[in-house]
Amino acid sequence: MDIKTFRAKSMPEALELIRKELGPDAAVLHTRTTPSRGLAGLLGRREFELAASTSVPVKSRFSVDSPAVPTTPTPSEEFIAKRFEVELPATTPDIHPPADAEDHSQRLVDGLVDDQGESILEALSSYAGQSLRNYSPIVAQLYDELLAAEVSPQIAAQLAGHLEEIAAVSHERDLRQRMHQLLAATFRVGADLESPNHGPLRIALVGPTGVGKTTTIAKLAARTRFTQKLRVGLITIDTYRIAAVDQLRAYAEIMDLPMRVVSSPAEMRDAVDHLADCDRIFIDTAGRSPRDAVQLQQLQSVLKAAETDVRYLLLAATTGNRSLQDAERRFASINPTAIITTKLDEVESLGAMFNLMNRTTLPISYVTNGQDVPHSIAVASADELAKQLI
Repeated sequence: MDIKTFRAKSMPEALELIRKELGPDAAVLHTRTTPSRGLAGLLGRREFELAASTSVPVKSRFSVDSPAVPTTPTPSEEFIAKRFEVELPATTPDIHPPADAEDHSQRLVDGLVDDQGESILEALSSYAGQSLRNYSPIVAQLYDELLAAEVSPQIAAQLAGHLEEIAAVSHERDLRQRMHQLLAATFRVGADLESPNHGPLRIALVGPTGVGKTTTIAKLAARTRFTQKLRVGLITIDTYRIAAVDQLRAYAEIMDLPMRVVSSPAEMRDAVDHLADCDRIFIDTAGRSPRDAVQLQQLQSVLKAAETDVRYLLLAATTGNRSLQDAERRFASINPTAIITTKLDEVESLGAMFNLMNRTTLPISYVTNGQDVPHSIAVASADELAKQLI
């Protein structure tokens, strides 16, 4: 199979390169953003990388220099139009795709993904959006900025479509402000612990391995102990990870907090009874693979014994689209009440988290941006999250 790779500063530029070199029958197979080459890459610049081929039987979406004649939309065209909320033009070029093009499109829907977890159909929908929409220059620029921030193509197209409706009567500053409002509205926030009037609470932190649960527990405990002046107790069931218990015990000793170690539902009930005079009991859990159903069931049984009031799902901002959405979906069995987003200091944008917020009803309560205990944690702000996205 003859596959060529094209790189450009924006998606439209990359598509134009493909069209000029491979012609209107080329199919886009893969899309991602990568660091720019040379000094620009060292300075944090990114560019679009697209893989295309003329030997894959996927119907092209490039315009062709031939008279447009009225034709009935193909099933694949109707599918894309309905799935991604785009309008098909009244006339389409009379080009007949290979016999197996529709079957090939369905195979793409069934699971081919690139290394960032973006389905190839999403990449094709991005291209279809470019073909079927004529954005004004500023909206096209905002659309490219959303893609560069790794916002999914269909969500970017929806946002751009809304902005295009007001572009004719709006200045660039007004359009950017409106886009910021739309982004901020998507970042739902809440369910934090800042009010001291909640009454006694039992708070568990759950999530995949390596998202920073123990460090976040220490930050929340210190914030509650020294800022809110509340009585705090710690419980850990993370007896799997080497030195996990010692790490939390060190924090407990520094802050002069009572701490218990448990490994079963019965021990959890005893620990909760022992810390009954505390205003807040923070429960640290072992990192679990989202795909290990047995481990998640064990975790659920121990947390049920604790009768938790709040369950925070910790998700790292460094996680890719597909893995982030997979973790949120699989940890749903734990019934989390909100999200804590960690490692904000390690990412350039929050595209993957923004994509997730379009799929979940959970709010974001806190964000963490470093290892410093207790300072590198803050109550989530929709405005600040939107600013970090772009």
